[in-house]
This record gives sequence, C-alpha cells and structure tokens, in this order.
Amino acid sequence: MSKKHAKKKLVIVVIAALCIAAVAMYVLVKIDRPTLLWKYKTDNIITSSPVVDKDTVYFGGWDDRFYALDLLTGEKKWALDVSGPVVSTPVIKYSILFFGCTFGDFYAVNARSGEVLWTFETGAEQLFTPAVSGDAVFFQSSAGDVYALEVATGGKLFDLEKGKWLPDTLSVSDGVLFVGGVDNRLYALDPSTGEVLWNLPVEKYVSTPAVVRNGIIYFGGFSSVFAVKIETLAVKWEFTDFSSSSTGPSTVPVISGDAVIFGGDDNYCYALNIETGMLKWKYYAGETLRSMPINTIPAVHQGVVYFGSYYHYLVAVKLKNGGLKWKFKTGGAVNSSPTIADGVLYFGSGDGYLYALKLP
Repeated sequence: MSKKHAKKKLVIVVIAALCIAAVAMYVLVKIDRPTLLWKYKTDNIITSSPVVDKDTVYFGGWDDRFYALDLLTGEKKWALDVSGPVVSTPVIKYSILFFGCTFGDFYAVNARSGEVLWTFETGAEQLFTPAVSGDAVFFQSSAGDVYALEVATGGKLFDLEKGKWLPDTLSVSDGVLFVGGVDNRLYALDPSTGEVLWNLPVEKYVSTPAVVRNGIIYFGGFSSVFAVKIETLAVKWEFTDFSSSSTGPSTVPVISGDAVIFGGDDNYCYALNIETGMLKWKYYAGETLRSMPINTIPAVHQGVVYFGSYYHYLVAVKLKNGGLKWKFKTGGAVNSSPTIADGVLYFGSGDGYLYALKLP
C-alpha cells in the first residue's frame, strides 16, 4: 500500500472514531437528561408545590384556582375556583386536601371530586403550608397566628395567643407541633391541646420550620442552622458559615442519608454532614451577583438533589459532592418545590406551567 493510500485510510479511521465518540457522547448526554412528559398551562404564576396522591397531582395557582390533573397525561380532572391565589403547598390526608389562600380563606376539599367540605375565614393577608396530626390540621397566617382546626368540620380545637409566633415556622414532626416564637425561642407543643411541652432559646430568631430525625431536631435561625438533642435540649452543632450579607437558610432542612440539605437566601443550595454540621458542599444557582433566595425545598431521589432557582431553572446536582448533573430551563422563576413520584418530577414555574419531567 502506498503512503498516500495509508494516510488516506488513517484519516478515514480517525474521522470514523470521532463520529462514534460524538454519537456515544450524545447518547450519554440524552440518557442523563430528563424528558418532558407534559406541561399544563394556568393563567398566572405557580409557587404552590404540587402533591401527588394515587393517579393525581394537585396544586394551586395565582389565578385563584386549585387544580387536579391526571398524573400520566396532565389532563385536567377538575379545577376549583377559590377566593384568592394559592401560594403555599397543599397537604393531603384522609383523601382531603387542605390549603390556604391569599386574603385568608382556608379550604378542606374532597380530593376525588373537588367538592368543598368546609372553609375557615381568617382575614389574614396570606396563609402558609398546613400540617396534619391525627384529627387536627394546623396552619399559620402571615401575621404568625397559629390555627388549630378539626379535620372533619373545620371547628376550632384550641386558641394560641396571637402575636406570639413567627410566620412560616410551623411544622408537625415526630408527633409534636413546632413553631418559632417572637421571643427568639423554638416551642414544642402538644398537638391535641396546644400545651407547651418545652421551649428552646436561640440567638436572634427561628427562621424555618423544624424537622425531627432520630431524636435530633433540625431547624434554621438567623444566619444559622441548628441540630439539637431533644432529650437534653443541648445543641449538637450549629452551622454559621454564611456570607456576611446572608440571613441564612430559606427552606426547611431536608434529611437524606448523612446529609442535611437546605436552600439559602444567597442563591446557594447547602449540604451539611448530619453528625458534625460541617459543610459537605454548596452549589451556586445564580447567574448574577444579585443575591436571591432558593425558596424551594430540595427533593432527593436516587443520589440526586433537585431544587428550583430564581433564574428560571430546575436544577439537579449530585448528592455526593454537589456537582451539576443538569438544568432544565422554564420561562419563569421556579419557586415551587419539586415532588417526585414513580420516577417523574413535578413542579410549577413563574411562566404559569406545571411541568412533569421523566427523570433519567
């Protein structure tokens, strides 16, 4: 074979190898990215986080409606006109949907039919995500007032002193009702009576709902995240490594394996070591130097952390090290926390769509 022919053959082989590598890389990238199954358009932005029950996904919109969609197709099963925008996340229990509206009406709705079972009027500007324990449903207003109602009737169970509580700090975890006080204390209450079981003083104030795991309670404060031993109320660790301009966490902590994960008000998603509180990693979700909070509670599935950003993306990072896996761009800010069911991720966006992504 002449040198000319050998050289030509080598070029062909190299080109073929590059083509094969390019195709393989394309396939790998496609496999490792989500597929849009469907998206459903509403008439305004969505910040309410979806909840999934059986074959239906439920969420509220800023268009004064609450929706029930088919999980697989995104087709509307029913839509309920309500008294104002639904900003926060609904809760489903006993096949009843509980949620609040801006301007103060709280709803209990039959999840299958969309029939309103009862409403409770508060007169508040905004109502936050409720919590259910036994036969009681709890929620807070934008003024911080705590409401405790009967699940079946909407009747008041007990009254808690008004003006004493910090808004959007209520949670029910491990059978206890937790809420932050204006006196810079975290309170643990009996959910059946409202009686104070104990309280924990913190520096400055409580800023997020609390979650309990294995006898430790995790919650956010001003420029801090705490892990406290419930038996002794001793602080196990406190994380304070935020920037000087940051007020700290903007979401409730999420526990996954050996990590405590949360969004910050500085565009970072954080992961801490659950035993020591040391930083494992943080991922910057911003595109400018402007500091915007991550308002979506992270979701964790098969070693990946999912959360939304102000810059229109649903972001997926590796739980192990915070490395980026992919970003899915929408037409608006993603302040709706993602929900995962059967390998499909559901979330809303400021572009008015609810998205269903098949995860890789």
